[in-house]
Amino acid sequence: ADKSTGIDSLSVIFTAHVEGSDISGLNYQWDFDNNGTFDLEGSARQVVTNLYLPGVHAVRLRVTNAGDGDETLIKTAYIYVSSTTIYVSPDGDNSDGLSWATAFNSIQAAINFAGLSNTIHVAGGTYNLTASLIWSEQQAVNILGGYEADTGTVGPGPYDSAQWPTLIQRSSGSIRVLDINSVTGCLERVTIANGNTLSVDASPAPGSGGGIRIQNSNLEIADCIISNNTANTGGNGHVWGGGVYIVNSTVNILRTSFAGNKAKSTPGSNNNRAYGGGLAASGSVIAILDSEFHGNDADAQGHHGSWGGAIYLIGGSGIVSNTAMIGNRSSPNRADRGYGGALYLNAGTTVERCVIQSNRVWNAADGYGGGGVYMTGGTLRNCLVADNQASWDGGGIFATGGRIENVTVAGNLNSEANRIPGVYLSGATVTVTNSIFSANIRTFDSAEVNVTDSGGTIAYSCMTPGRAGTSNLTADAEFVDTATSNYRLLPSSPAVDTAFALGWMTDSVDLDGNPRIRNDVPDMGCYEAAPPGEGPIQIGFTADRQTGLDSLDVVFTASVAGSNLEGLQYQWDFDNDGTFDLEGSDRAVVTNVFTPGRYAVRLRVTNEVEEVAELIRDNYIFVSASEIYVWSGGDDSDGLSWATAFHEVQPAIDFAAVSNTIYLAGETFLLNETLVWAGHQKVRIQGGYQAGALTVGPGLRDSVQWPTRLVRNPAAGNLRILYVSSVSNCLLEQVVVANGLTTAGGETPYSTGSGGGIRLLASELDITDCVISNNQANATGNGYAWGGGVFAQDSTVVFRRTRFLGNIARNTSGSSNSRSRGGGLAAAGGAITILESHFLDNDADAYGHHGSHGGAICLDGGNHLIRNTLMAGNRAGPNRALGVGGAIYLTAGTTMENCTIATNRIWNATAGSGGGIYHAGGSVTNCIITDNWNITTGTRTDIYTANTTVFGYTCSPDLVPGVNGNITSDPLYANPAAGDFTLLPTSPCLDAGVQRPWMNGAVDLNGAERVRGNQVDMGCYEIIIMSGGSLYLFR
Repeated sequence: ADKSTGIDSLSVIFTAHVEGSDISGLNYQWDFDNNGTFDLEGSARQVVTNLYLPGVHAVRLRVTNAGDGDETLIKTAYIYVSSTTIYVSPDGDNSDGLSWATAFNSIQAAINFAGLSNTIHVAGGTYNLTASLIWSEQQAVNILGGYEADTGTVGPGPYDSAQWPTLIQRSSGSIRVLDINSVTGCLERVTIANGNTLSVDASPAPGSGGGIRIQNSNLEIADCIISNNTANTGGNGHVWGGGVYIVNSTVNILRTSFAGNKAKSTPGSNNNRAYGGGLAASGSVIAILDSEFHGNDADAQGHHGSWGGAIYLIGGSGIVSNTAMIGNRSSPNRADRGYGGALYLNAGTTVERCVIQSNRVWNAADGYGGGGVYMTGGTLRNCLVADNQASWDGGGIFATGGRIENVTVAGNLNSEANRIPGVYLSGATVTVTNSIFSANIRTFDSAEVNVTDSGGTIAYSCMTPGRAGTSNLTADAEFVDTATSNYRLLPSSPAVDTAFALGWMTDSVDLDGNPRIRNDVPDMGCYEAAPPGEGPIQIGFTADRQTGLDSLDVVFTASVAGSNLEGLQYQWDFDNDGTFDLEGSDRAVVTNVFTPGRYAVRLRVTNEVEEVAELIRDNYIFVSASEIYVWSGGDDSDGLSWATAFHEVQPAIDFAAVSNTIYLAGETFLLNETLVWAGHQKVRIQGGYQAGALTVGPGLRDSVQWPTRLVRNPAAGNLRILYVSSVSNCLLEQVVVANGLTTAGGETPYSTGSGGGIRLLASELDITDCVISNNQANATGNGYAWGGGVFAQDSTVVFRRTRFLGNIARNTSGSSNSRSRGGGLAAAGGAITILESHFLDNDADAYGHHGSHGGAICLDGGNHLIRNTLMAGNRAGPNRALGVGGAIYLTAGTTMENCTIATNRIWNATAGSGGGIYHAGGSVTNCIITDNWNITTGTRTDIYTANTTVFGYTCSPDLVPGVNGNITSDPLYANPAAGDFTLLPTSPCLDAGVQRPWMNGAVDLNGAERVRGNQVDMGCYEIIIMSGGSLYLFR
């Protein structure tokens, strides 16, 4: 045939070729559709012509000669004539696909029938698949859905994908819905749903693209729905695109919804990854316009993480414009390494005029986060990033590179202490211009933290606290209504008319579609405020101060904008109780005096044409009290006396701010939630008070007679007692912290479960005359448990006369890599000072082969001091038998003076290992270290060290007598079996220490004078030697 393919109709010239020994008398018979009937025949029919209509045709030729030779040749599917218009409908007769009446019943049949410049019209209906649709090697082919498909209609007829939806879905098996390769064309008005793929150990995994996979194509996807598709991988696979995966292609996506798709890895491997719950693209040119991404997940359970809950774009270029990304998630199950709850943005892509809202990322380590966006490059412009959440840093944005221009980042959250809920900027290559960072809240302590105090370059932007940079503002942005997530600007906003005009703003619009420059100078953020002389009246107000102590005078200033500012009347309600306190035409500036409490302030303004504007600022004024009371016998009203005392401790902490004293009655407070103490300065929490409704002031105090106990309520489940973050110059005094119980997993250096009783982060706290007892910090899996009683990270803490009793840092069985550090107390960094304290019967008890360090104390990094302290009966490694340092794991930077370390135990098959001290650094002076044991080997082992020169004037059989003033004699404890480690008058430790300047006026562990003889004694107790005379005891 001179041609074998065509569209709509095809005229074909056939030429027969005959060979043989006898070619005389040839007769040709042609059957152009192989239907059994010859259409042309004769001796002159060697060359013939036939006109074909759409279809796939077999051709039969029979030739005979004069000698009765007879040969037949059939070429099947030889002539292929496609149709410009092809139809698919469940109601067609499945014959030729050339009308609704004769429509194919399957989409695959229509694709197979297409070839070049075809349009496949698909009727509304459900098309269930047991095998993926394969669309490949076709040019200018369009698949359009949503048709009514009336069999009496000539041509495609009406379409409406809402009225006649076309649903293409997996019905069984592990398949994607549509696989596209080397195609140009478009896909419109169809729903691609319920694809579910599974593959293992590849990158990218073959199962990438649970709904659609697009390779080497130029395609438009318009007015479609991509929903509830899942791309799964197991093993070490990297899965891309739960809804759509695009590679080496150019794809335009218009007005399309991605909902409920998942890129997911199964548990069982630490190395798998998931990219783009809704869409992932690599090495492609992508445009996503006027679309939406709702409820998609990137959910890898390997520790290499999940990237972009909605969209992941890398290695190409593109634009995402006027698109909503709402309610997407990254890493909801692994919960430690998520990148971008909605979007992972890389160089080459611009995201503009988008709403990125209510997305979430889970992460538990530095370098991950971005509840809304994680960006390493590209441009984020004219976008709202709001109400997103991260576990750690960057509740709104986590940026290591790229440009952020005219973006409003507000209302975002994070849940961990000392982290950034707004914008986390890392490195010098991030630039921020004309943006607003405001009202981003760390839920841990309700603190507003909008941006890191370093990283990147910020200019012409508004935030609190401020950042250095050209024309930045340190001010409240003054949104219309934060409570309803209306982050447009009030007319009084300092962000109005204070931005820098960028080149792209000419003829551009803001997120609302208004001109980007409305009043000669652009505004900061994603919204332009209306010019002040237009529209109905709008109002705002500011206060010259918002916080104070005991009493606060506040000056309020109202601002009004609108087309009619005549006859303005102002009405002020300073506590939002429904009654206006001041009103009149001259009340634009007013003053009010506030007493302790939190106040919402309401302003109402009217003009001469009775336009009304009202603004309420919740929790706008906060006045704390110098003295705050907590007692179950109070009326739980304002906490300003014992009579009106709060019933619970947390409201009192929340009511404090700076220079407050919180008085706790002597009673047991059962906790159903962890107490959170954060961001305060010079706040004292003091227990042990008698409390009484008629008592004026704090009254009598005796923590023995009226002990204050903060105790976990067993019915509340696992919780620590107290979490302290970012407090300075604060005090916790005469309080019992007991029965805290935490559990957390994750292979992180400092598990979130560390600190069963108290956890401190970046704080300065004095803990005095307290008891920390029977708390337990647990870590599961490969987690590290630090500090059964207390864990302090990067903090300055002084413990005075505090008792650590029966606390446990423990790892559960089942993992070989778990660790425990410091049954009583553990610290990482910072400066810990321990004075005149007891550590008794605490355990470090890890089941993992990395062991248990320091039954009582483990201090890692920083500079620490332990003085006049007793450590007895503590244990390291009782279950796994890999304990080191039954009392203390001593590290560089720690100084230990005048301590007694006795009757501690380790379990370790290795001899030595330090039943008392495992010395990895630091110095020991004037101490007694005896009677400590390795239970596994049945040997006494007091000290493990590779450097005895740092031990001086210390009593231990593991040292060399006479070197550095050390002795090895029995110290002669008074009654060690009864826990009495004071010294008998005949003790060789008497006057055997070395004098230090701090000893002048100091006391020992019993409160006695530290130096009573000619020289200081070794150990934590001074020996009391009675001279001649009589001793009388009176009771």
